[in-house]
Amino acid sequence: MDVTYNDIGNYLESVTIVLHDSTYRQAFDSLFISTDGAWDSWDYFVHDGGERNSVSTGNVPDDGLYSVADNYTYTFATTNRTGNPNGINDDGSLTLLNGSFGATQSGYNITYDFSNFNIILDPDSFFVAYAPWCDNDVIGGGTAPVPEPATMLLFGAGLVGLAGFGRRKK
Repeated sequence: MDVTYNDIGNYLESVTIVLHDSTYRQAFDSLFISTDGAWDSWDYFVHDGGERNSVSTGNVPDDGLYSVADNYTYTFATTNRTGNPNGINDDGSLTLLNGSFGATQSGYNITYDFSNFNIILDPDSFFVAYAPWCDNDVIGGGTAPVPEPATMLLFGAGLVGLAGFGRRKK
């Protein structure tokens, strides 16, 4: 997964998913976005693809980009990995932002273009997750914590000490 954002303003530009074994997409895909890094605290949701309710419990929303309220519930797969979450239930917790929003696909790459939506990410703490309709291959990623300078200084001092010990032993 590749997440791109604008350095000026931290606006989300795109999310690209690379399929590893097939270019075939079934039923629908779900993309979950947390702008502040809290896993399972989604701010935006994308439903993208054909079938709506035949493979999930709850009310799978129409295609589009949605904002998500705090009181959301998941839809769950009814085939393959039965009972695993695969989307967000359209039970009043979703607000449609764009009904024609969806991904483009080129070979193994699925790309969601957010450049026109002014979604601001915290560059130090965001999380994005992708799930196909059956929840077989959930992937997610966000910003990794960067070691603080004191940690790097301590690590470097340890390496220098080891090098000095090795030279002294010769």
